[in-house]
Amino acid sequence: MKLFSLFLLLFFTGASLAQDSTDVTSYSSELMVGELMAFGERSLRFKELISDSRCPTDVSCVWAGEAKVLVELYENGKLCGEEILVISGGGQASVVLEHLFSGAAYKLTGFNLQPYPETSVKIKPSDYTLSLNVTEKIKD
Repeated sequence: MKLFSLFLLLFFTGASLAQDSTDVTSYSSELMVGELMAFGERSLRFKELISDSRCPTDVSCVWAGEAKVLVELYENGKLCGEEILVISGGGQASVVLEHLFSGAAYKLTGFNLQPYPETSVKIKPSDYTLSLNVTEKIKD
């Protein structure tokens, strides 16, 4: 029994040491249309609101709806791609941007769009703000 316990201890110790370590850096921002968020040599710009079909707060809807925004992604000041973020009416979402940046994996989380629609208020595209968190995972 002692030999089995020793084997388990050595197995789990070795497994935990074999895992690769990652450094995680997080950035948060609230952007108006046209504004840029910088993180290291990379940046993200809230280019435009594509659509907002989220259910207004003063209405009962069968479907919560969604909003779509277009963001531009830059590396070293050069445009390297665009991404459409879909924000559901019922909550927040996340997007992984591994394919657009070299050397690091980025994840957009907690993005949200304000103001939330109301039937009595007409919202101009320039009035929207996009809140988001960018998490960078750098592998050894």
